[in-house]
Amino acid sequence: MRTIFSLFLLLLLNSINAQYITISELTVLNYQIKETSGLIFFDGRLITINDSGNPSCLYEIDTINGNILRTVTIENASNTDWEDITQDSLYIYIADIGNNHGNRTDLKIYRILKSEYLTNDFILADTILFSYNNQTDFTSNNRNTEFDAEALSVYNDSLIIFMKDWVNNTTRTYTLSKNPGTYIAFERNSYNINGLITGSSYNSSQNIFMLCGYTESLAPFIVNISNFDESDVFSGDINKIDITNSIGISQTEGICFSNNNLFLSREKVLYQNINFEPKLYSFKYDENYSNIEYINNEQIELYPNPVNLYISVNKVCDERNITVIDILGKPIKCIISMQSNNMLINVSKLQNGIYFVILKFESETQIIRFIKI
Repeated sequence: MRTIFSLFLLLLLNSINAQYITISELTVLNYQIKETSGLIFFDGRLITINDSGNPSCLYEIDTINGNILRTVTIENASNTDWEDITQDSLYIYIADIGNNHGNRTDLKIYRILKSEYLTNDFILADTILFSYNNQTDFTSNNRNTEFDAEALSVYNDSLIIFMKDWVNNTTRTYTLSKNPGTYIAFERNSYNINGLITGSSYNSSQNIFMLCGYTESLAPFIVNISNFDESDVFSGDINKIDITNSIGISQTEGICFSNNNLFLSREKVLYQNINFEPKLYSFKYDENYSNIEYINNEQIELYPNPVNLYISVNKVCDERNITVIDILGKPIKCIISMQSNNMLINVSKLQNGIYFVILKFESETQIIRFIKI
């Protein structure tokens, strides 16, 4: 498995021929935390949680070997779908806000005292219950809802939620109180992130948000948000950086600051019969990220998808900057031509299966999945 995955990374690196950010792989995570869905760094400890259906526990991670150093159980909490974890000076907050079907009416955030966390392995939590001010339809619709969420941060005196919008691939922010009680979370602003946001971390000393996520084809990315107004997180510099070339196909879920460094985690994923292990990564924050890759709100599409003979790409780039790869990252030779204002890629000779088109532009790299039938 490790040989196959290493080969995938090597080939994918060569295909893209670009390294926007240096991400270091630290370790494979213990399989007890294979569904890691959030991270915080507190008191010299890296702490994670698992998502839906797992025990109501916080786990301290050994960043060298991925083992679990300590487990803390919240005795009066249940894990319906824990999706992120954040903190302020006094409390740790666990976001039970995952909502893939869009039908939950029991969204909540658990709050625990840091002082109790440090001294006890079994603790109790306060509860913040909430609903979204503009959700009126609770019909179950798996992975086709605008009201899923997996990212939570403390921001000033409030909690801020970044939505995981399966319908529009945008993200919206909602804010609510940090105090126990029942609330309505109000939408504040939105942005076309062109992906699924799954984690967030706020660095108050630099006034910077770092988000993580992935596309529906499991191409992971991070987002740096800086120089924004207090009332609108999306008013500043927003920089989306594709990291597929660093960590491969991934379902990235957890991200957190540790001073000027960041930790990043990904869940175990079985994709096309290949087992991608749960892993922990680290990288250093660099203010020059703002000069690397700006989000292009122009949607790049492949049509048709699934495809039998030809793919049409609705945005043109140099033919030398278009690469087709298979699930393991192996470059596939295809004939590319122009027709009107579209690029045509001949995939008629490919075997049936899942492939990726890598489009490299001056300011960004897009990786888009297609299915050959």
